[in-house]
Amino acid sequence: MGESRSRRRRTAGSLTFVVLATCLATGLFVPTVAQASCAGPSLAVGPTGSTPDPYPTEPQAVVAAPRGGGLAVTGTFFLDGCDDVQSCSAGCGGCQSVNPAYPMKGLTLVLVRGPQQYEFGAIDAQGDSGDVRWDVTIPGEVPPGPAQLEVQWAYGAGISEDGVVASVPVTIT
Repeated sequence: MGESRSRRRRTAGSLTFVVLATCLATGLFVPTVAQASCAGPSLAVGPTGSTPDPYPTEPQAVVAAPRGGGLAVTGTFFLDGCDDVQSCSAGCGGCQSVNPAYPMKGLTLVLVRGPQQYEFGAIDAQGDSGDVRWDVTIPGEVPPGPAQLEVQWAYGAGISEDGVVASVPVTIT
């Protein structure tokens, strides 16, 4: 009787091992690893000569943009890709980024007021953080009222329908 019980335990242990090995080999049981998400592009607006913080610690008031006056527009994380996952291997390769992030190229700042749009030119994001800066003058013909400063990217159609990757409200005065 003791030998029969011992044989059943060995069979059950072997069966458990075979089931676990099969699940791991076929991907039915795969341990998951938490992945971080990337910060999206962010914009800030301030008076000419300032350096507005794109990630302020407190909520910011909507900036008044006087017609004919200047504004500083800064942003960060204008990156094409999300460099938050790495693959590591032994040997000379070491760790490699799975999805390297590169600064976006051809970003256009646009003032949208009602159906009208006013372009301020295209620039390329700079550095590992994808920083941008525009120093602009609000055209005198823009009607007063609420408006949006938008950063549009020709390749951003996958991000939004119209290619807008970031925006910030302003009030034209």
